[in-house]
Amino acid sequence: MPATTSRKPTRRTTGKSPRARASAKLAVKPSSVVNIHEAKTQLSKLLARVEAGEEITIAKAGQPLARLVPLAPAAPRGPRVPGRFKGMFGPLPDSLFFEPMPADELARWEGRLPHAGDPLTGHL
Repeated sequence: MPATTSRKPTRRTTGKSPRARASAKLAVKPSSVVNIHEAKTQLSKLLARVEAGEEITIAKAGQPLARLVPLAPAAPRGPRVPGRFKGMFGPLPDSLFFEPMPADELARWEGRLPHAGDPLTGHL
């Protein structure tokens, strides 16, 4: 009896790159459910499909986990109008900006006194 050699079945390739095979695999799926690994590696392509109006469910271990859905288009905004808040707040007093800072606050800003509530210096 002749000895037979067992051959390991070989995988047929179509001559396409791994990226092309992966995108073709995504394109022919009848359902819009993809696993997390596919979603991570093909996110740009999935987003293009969502942008075209398709809803895609992302699953983990076969259980639906999240859904990619297209957003409704944003409402168009009108043109920006300069000065539309004019007169709503009244005039601001110059003393608000030009009043001298109290000495103790100035010392804290300059680092000569510890800040109140500083846990690093122990001044709570």
